[in-house]
Amino acid sequence: MAVEPEECPRPHCEPPREYQHMRTTRAQVGSQSPRAAFRTVSLPLYIWAAGMLAVSSLPGQALPEIGLWQWDKFAHAFEYAVFAYLLCRFLSRRGALPLGRIVWLCLAIGIGYGVVDELHKIFIPMRACTWQDLVADGAGIGLGILAAVRRLGGKQTP
Repeated sequence: MAVEPEECPRPHCEPPREYQHMRTTRAQVGSQSPRAAFRTVSLPLYIWAAGMLAVSSLPGQALPEIGLWQWDKFAHAFEYAVFAYLLCRFLSRRGALPLGRIVWLCLAIGIGYGVVDELHKIFIPMRACTWQDLVADGAGIGLGILAAVRRLGGKQTP
C-alpha cells in the first residue's frame, strides 16, 4: 500500500515549497478512473490525430471540391485548433506540468505534426505541400491553445 505524501513522516517525501503549486492532485485531475480518463481525454486525441492523418492521405481527386482558396485554410485552422485543444487537455491530465510548459509543448508538438503532415502530402497523388497550409495549421494551433488556456481558468485540467 502506497503512502500518500501528506501522510509521510519523512521530510523528503514532500516537494520543496516552491514546487507545491505544480503538483497535480486527484481533486485537480478529477475523480475519474484511469479507464474513464482514457475514454474521455486520451482516446479523443488519438482518434482526431488518426483522422487527420487519414484525410491527409487521401488523393487529391478523392477530396470534395471546396471552391474558394480561403475555405481550405479555414479547414486547416479548424482541424489543428481541435487537435491543439485536445493535446493541451491531454497534457494537462498527464501530470504536474505547469501551464506554461503545457502551452509550449502543445505549440511544439502541433507545429511538428503540421510539418510532418505537409511533408507527407508530397507523396500523395494530386496533393501539395504548401507553406500557406502550414501557416493556417499554426493559426489553428494558436487558437486551440488559447481556447484550452481560457478553459483551464487557473485549473490544471481543461
